[in-house]
Amino acid sequence: MHSDDQQGRAVRVWLGYALTELADQRDLFYERLGSIFIPATVQFMGPLGLQAYVPMVLPRVDDPVIPDEVALVFYPDAQTYHAACHDSCAGRTYSSLHSTVFSFTPTADRPASHSGFPVLFQPGAGQTGALQVLDDDTNWQHGSVISEVCSRGSDSPEDFLMHCQAAMAHWQEAPEEGLKGVFVYLDEAFLVCWSCWQGEARALTQGLGDTVQRSVATAVHMPASAFADYAGVTVTGGASFNPCFTPLPGGEY
Repeated sequence: MHSDDQQGRAVRVWLGYALTELADQRDLFYERLGSIFIPATVQFMGPLGLQAYVPMVLPRVDDPVIPDEVALVFYPDAQTYHAACHDSCAGRTYSSLHSTVFSFTPTADRPASHSGFPVLFQPGAGQTGALQVLDDDTNWQHGSVISEVCSRGSDSPEDFLMHCQAAMAHWQEAPEEGLKGVFVYLDEAFLVCWSCWQGEARALTQGLGDTVQRSVATAVHMPASAFADYAGVTVTGGASFNPCFTPLPGGEY
């Protein structure tokens, strides 16, 4: 469900790697995200169909394959997502902002920033990449959302994948009370997990590799207009946000 050519709302899984000149200048990286990029996502894309947006900014870590920012982005369908990014000047402007913060060129040890629509997780299929484990179409703005990143640690790649896939099968087949949705990005080096809860958010990834970051998203209210006086959000390593806004027909929210 929710792949590019399937019906249903479009959930975009994003993994961002900072520009080389920002990777080691963490304060500047945080400032650009908090004062421009995160608010612009809501203010530019809300009127174009954005339904929910949950970014988490990671602290600087030694492992170069761990992303610097991860996010879930929700649209009603893939067509709306593509139109939002390409059919208007505002959408194209927002898309171009990515390259002022994130690198899209891989290096020998560092991946390029990338995003994708998750496919439905099927236990036993050996899937990796962006996956939808559980989704009951809950509006993630109105839930308690926790973002988690764990690295492989001392596990072999094969064992790490096996343990993560077994845990995902359990989350899907026997979800805990209050668990409304789970999306992941999985490869042999790390797991990113986003989960939405009714009530208190609870971590899912204990025992899966080494925890890199775990954050419950803070609800934030932003002015609808990009022309409003607004300093942005304060970003620190490990911060996660759940902007609160209500998209309405006609480009207002």
